[in-house]
Amino acid sequence: GDGRPLPVLAAAKLHADADYDVIIEDDRLAAFDRVGPAERKKLEHTLASREGSAAVAADLEADYARRAAGRREAIDRKLENFTTTGDEAGAGDDCCLEDKEVEAAETLRDAHVRRVDAAENFTTTG
Repeated sequence: GDGRPLPVLAAAKLHADADYDVIIEDDRLAAFDRVGPAERKKLEHTLASREGSAAVAADLEADYARRAAGRREAIDRKLENFTTTGDEAGAGDDCCLEDKEVEAAETLRDAHVRRVDAAENFTTTG
């Protein structure tokens, strides 16, 4: 890992009749940014040598594609909301943006979609 200790819950301090909210930061996708091409090929070879890994790989690839499509839809939805209401969440009133504001929003949208596409391509093709 990165040398940081794993977080620990002190079970002795928890109460059986209490509810707890546990917030966990999930940075698994960021791990791909830390793995170089040679290490990735080594990991792929290790995973491919396991029994049934072709089916698992196909399932993972379909899952990556499904999640990437959802991310693209969310990005498009935010752009649509912003260009019609001036607010990404769609909470604003009808607004009238200048062409340069719409162009800037579209450029940002394109950059986000390229990042999603690159992440999907990296995880499915290597």
